[in-house]
Amino acid sequence: MSSAVDEVNHGQVGGGLMSTPLTSRCFILGLIFVVVLLHCMALPHRELRGEEGRRVVAAREMIANSDAIVPTVWGQPYLNKPPLYPWLTAAVSRISGVPMNEIAVRIPALVATVMTGLLLLVAGHRLGNWRQGSVAALFFLLCPVVIQKSTLGETDLLLTLGCTMYAIEMLLIQSATSRRGFTTSAWMTAGLCIALLAKGPIALLFMLSVMVAAAIAGGSARWKQPSWWGPPLAALAISSIWVLAVLGRLEDQGLMTNWMEELSRSRSGGEWWRHRWEFISGVGLG
Repeated sequence: MSSAVDEVNHGQVGGGLMSTPLTSRCFILGLIFVVVLLHCMALPHRELRGEEGRRVVAAREMIANSDAIVPTVWGQPYLNKPPLYPWLTAAVSRISGVPMNEIAVRIPALVATVMTGLLLLVAGHRLGNWRQGSVAALFFLLCPVVIQKSTLGETDLLLTLGCTMYAIEMLLIQSATSRRGFTTSAWMTAGLCIALLAKGPIALLFMLSVMVAAAIAGGSARWKQPSWWGPPLAALAISSIWVLAVLGRLEDQGLMTNWMEELSRSRSGGEWWRHRWEFISGVGLG
């Protein structure tokens, strides 16, 4: 048993990286590069859409007011979503010198898309099947919804990245191909923090689905392990720091009410059931 695990860890089973022909590796990596390049080229070819304008304004006012705690749009608190996306947009503009426009607001979503594809590629290698990881990455990057979302300044792909970081490590721990050390727990915690600070309470649904699946697959002893309950608790504690900071400054702004309305889409009328089924199917498939 231990020798089999060692072989998987070194990528020697089921088409690992070193056992894959060089031409195949170059072709797949080249194809992934072309797909990523096409995503990048699509960035500037749309006007601001949907929530993008608000996120541009929120990031601009965050820099102008030197206030990273409470995002504002035209001076009014903007609390429909946590502040991770305005944080990243402001950081992109400050670091790269890109003006606060449709390109700056879309770069975080594009980076999240590319990172998720790379995580799938690396996960396949770590599981001992580089070809499957490559196919998973290509399927993800070529998904029509991902292509659309990767060129919009929306939080969905940050949620996807965070949940992927968490879920892949849970899978690798389950298959005994990942060490259960501090680095793994920190990585899982970081993924959950990204999901929570990007999307808010919605991320809890996906986190709980992964936890339940891991507990079912691992038996009754799985939920007692620190790698099962530690990262979620740590991520909730870290994310709560921002929530408490906002509540301390804006007690009458209805932060939790805004988030619950966003969760249920109660302001969308006939869209309510469609969004409900999106969440149900997403959690189930996850």
